[in-house]
Amino acid sequence: QNERALEEYKKRLTDRFGRIPDEASDLMTMVRLRWLAQRYGVERLILKRGKMHAYLVSNQKSAFYESKEFEELIQYCMTNYKRCALSEKDNKRIVQVSNINSVDDAYNIFNELSLKKAELKITEDNKNAEADSVYKIQEEEKSPYKYETLEYFIIDENRQKYNISDLIEKDNQ
Repeated sequence: QNERALEEYKKRLTDRFGRIPDEASDLMTMVRLRWLAQRYGVERLILKRGKMHAYLVSNQKSAFYESKEFEELIQYCMTNYKRCALSEKDNKRIVQVSNINSVDDAYNIFNELSLKKAELKITEDNKNAEADSVYKIQEEEKSPYKYETLEYFIIDENRQKYNISDLIEKDNQ
């Protein structure tokens, strides 16, 4: 989970093959989305038919439900009540967000939450920071909550399945 490593991987791909196709950029955005979503207690994320379904930490006694991250997620849903819905199905809490037409749309929601959190942190510490500092705080923040790791796969034209994290890790070696 290292933004720098992902950027280096993207640079190597560009150096080797030229302009990166939109599909490859989307895959990198998915990796970033996974990292951000995990900070907000998301164990499983589904983008389907213009909606994002974010399945939260399944252990309902988890410290996550007492955290600022959960509070921020609920605040986002309340502020955006026309497009957000909270539900529970089979003891699984789900945040549904409509008008999600791309991986970028989903990423932007979690990125917005993360940037707000970074801005609040700066304000609370009475520090004056530029946009670079906000990004740095966002990049360095780690979630203390333990939950299942999200996995994303690529299926090629021969219907062979590849784990994105494995591909990035293999290329970094």
